[in-house]
Amino acid sequence: MAPKRRDPRNSDLTGTNIKHHRRGGKDYYYYIMPDGSKEPLIHDDREGSIQVAIALNNELRPSGRVVEKILARAVEAPKSKDPHLVEVLALFEAEWLPEQKYSKASLAQRKIKINQYREHWPHARISELDTFAVAQFLRKFGAESARQHRVLLEQLFRFAASNGYATQRPMLEIEKRRAAP
Repeated sequence: MAPKRRDPRNSDLTGTNIKHHRRGGKDYYYYIMPDGSKEPLIHDDREGSIQVAIALNNELRPSGRVVEKILARAVEAPKSKDPHLVEVLALFEAEWLPEQKYSKASLAQRKIKINQYREHWPHARISELDTFAVAQFLRKFGAESARQHRVLLEQLFRFAASNGYATQRPMLEIEKRRAAP
């Protein structure tokens, strides 16, 4: 879908990272941060908001703060042959997930599942996850949820095995549960 055109009255806001809202006869101005979040601008007048946005743009671009944020998100590959699951999940999330062409909703669901793995196995090494541990985890869910987790875990272990982190793939031995008729 094509992006919505700017209101001609707001054409002077182009390139300033300002979002303008009018509610109840009052104007509100927000600065769109590089990560997509909106920060309210203190100025109620249009010119003051534009000046603040220009100053923010000048400060954020050359200072390297944006670059530092992006580099901080970059994930370093695990150093050992038997890394913690959390490290493999971070690498999986940074390398494998973006390559897949998932919609925003599907991507969000997969990230929720990955966070569930982080919470359930916070200190486990990848080699400690055997068929029993994964089957016990999947047993908590209904048939459809278990199927979705099974698919994602299968992809995760395939990724880990292809990068040399996992020697076993417990998902191959777990049978798919069927929904009750």
